[in-house]
Amino acid sequence: RQDLWHRGTRVTPGAQRYVMNITYRRKDAEWIGNWQGGWAKRNYLLCWPERRLESTIANLLPPQRTVLGFPEPGHRYWNKFTLAAVAARYSKFGMDMEPYRKAMLKETAE
Repeated sequence: RQDLWHRGTRVTPGAQRYVMNITYRRKDAEWIGNWQGGWAKRNYLLCWPERRLESTIANLLPPQRTVLGFPEPGHRYWNKFTLAAVAARYSKFGMDMEPYRKAMLKETAE
């Protein structure tokens, strides 16, 4: 749950507590949001300026990304615009867009 903040232990003065406010879901549970767009997103952007989450996502395999909410290669979501948008965000972190591009081209050829 993104709306519940767990405060199980006190944080020592001067120390930090790191959290990842993302949600994992089953592939077929598309109605579950991947992260709360308010404080969770703001917390991520302020606390992770080096963009480690994008780097992690970029280096996952397509089936692993699908579990996190990325449409799988061949999904109707992918077109030249969405491929370009995702590439603009993740290619600098090493994400290979070829599986998505190939699947899209295969779908349009059939």
